[in-house]
Amino acid sequence: MNGVQTYRNPRLVLMFDKLGMIESFGTGIPRTIESYKNYDVKPEFKATEYFFFVTLPNINYASNDPITDPITDPISDLGLEIMKSLKLNSEISTIKLTELIQAICLR
Repeated sequence: MNGVQTYRNPRLVLMFDKLGMIESFGTGIPRTIESYKNYDVKPEFKATEYFFFVTLPNINYASNDPITDPITDPISDLGLEIMKSLKLNSEISTIKLTELIQAICLR
């Protein structure tokens, strides 16, 4: 991050450059950091002997959980029960879900 440009694998860099997939100015990390300057989340960079990891937080993700967050749109009791069931068991079969809906409707 101190402005020094070096390549861990010059052959790979040359190949990507010839394919037009990269630029050879060494501006990627500074531009990445700059793109997150107005956000609370920041990219993480980790270098080891054999790998270079970059974790880019998704700034477009909204953590809205319709089960636990306050509900702003009206939802029926049946809809809420279905959502709770799917949250508790995301692999519930359609048959079991249908049985659950029938049981709720017969109450």
